[in-house]
Amino acid sequence: MQNLLEKLWDTYQMEHPNEENRERLVLQRKITACQERLFPTMTPEQVELFCECEENMSKCESIAEKEAFVTGVRFAVRFLIEAFEGCRQEIHFR
Repeated sequence: MQNLLEKLWDTYQMEHPNEENRERLVLQRKITACQERLFPTMTPEQVELFCECEENMSKCESIAEKEAFVTGVRFAVRFLIEAFEGCRQEIHFR
């Protein structure tokens, strides 16, 4: 089931690669502005280390996003199964 949900997530990501919301765009602009102010004050080694950290944080965010999707789908399926079983029992008892 995990692989199926991960494939579903990957397919969704391929179909909707750059969906952005306003809040995210504002935050990305703030991050870019901070970087533009920060980078000139850093040594090349510090810039490299900072970029590596940023890349790893982005990868962690992607993993967390996928895990949240999988968890949400599992919850929704369990909820629907329970609701369906409840409806079926109601019908059976009538």
